[in-house]
Amino acid sequence: MIDAKERFWSKVDKGCSCWEWLAGKFPSGYGAFFLYGRTERAHVASYKLFVGEVLDGYEVHHICENRACVNPDHLKSLTHLQHKNEHYGGSETEFPCGHERQEKNLYAKSRCRICFKKYKQEWYEANKDEILAKQQEYYLRKTK
Repeated sequence: MIDAKERFWSKVDKGCSCWEWLAGKFPSGYGAFFLYGRTERAHVASYKLFVGEVLDGYEVHHICENRACVNPDHLKSLTHLQHKNEHYGGSETEFPCGHERQEKNLYAKSRCRICFKKYKQEWYEANKDEILAKQQEYYLRKTK
């Protein structure tokens, strides 16, 4: 029987810096690999097979930003917050906009609530006439 590492490498092209996953992929572009009785994302399987376990509360991040890459040297384990910061900038203490990153300031787990409220208000002001016209049209249809 072929061991997991040998089976894994048979599905990889090590042609360049990024080692491309050649086998099945999820619609998101991440590779799919059956490991330890379940289907894993291929980069997570690579991390587990060649680096070590992914600790609870941690996620595997592609340093190269290539979802099909399974090169263990391109992977690192991060907390969810660190992972989001890698993608969206900022730090563990503040958002890229400069606002303090606290639970009360989080919107949708990773966005700045203060900036999002400002964006919504500006959008409403820019679209107020159209919104009010649609509301009035709706109200008139309902009262007929």
